[in-house]
Amino acid sequence: MASDFTRGEIRVLSDTASEWARKHPEFYFSERSSRREQIERHLVDGACAVGADDATLIRCGEWSVVGSAHDWFIDRRIPLPDDLDFENMPASPELGQNSTPAEFVIAAFAAGIVVHDRHGTRVIRDDSRAPAAVHDLIAGHPQWTRAIAFALTES
Repeated sequence: MASDFTRGEIRVLSDTASEWARKHPEFYFSERSSRREQIERHLVDGACAVGADDATLIRCGEWSVVGSAHDWFIDRRIPLPDDLDFENMPASPELGQNSTPAEFVIAAFAAGIVVHDRHGTRVIRDDSRAPAAVHDLIAGHPQWTRAIAFALTES
């Protein structure tokens, strides 16, 4: 049975989606494994869901790098733009109902983000941890058309 809501019962959130996520990490993470492991698994699974079956995870110190010869941004039903800022994520119906793209979770919880695509490699967010080794790792995989590297903030 549906009930009608009155204007007084509806609350408009003033936080951005990323701010809300940071205040409520329990909606994104379980206690069974580390946040890093959960985001890594979510990113690889999301890439595979849209055809990047060769998605590869490599750890580089505190950084996690997922790369593929298949650009998983392009083949989504709602393609992601190359200049994605990781703050405003479109839906990803391929992941299932009410699923959150890993890229959004990365945006909410990562201190550093590096992206590689057909235009090159760029830093989306840098926490001054000098990710030169991450750039070298990505450069060492010329077959990758898409890679996302991230380092989490302290939880």
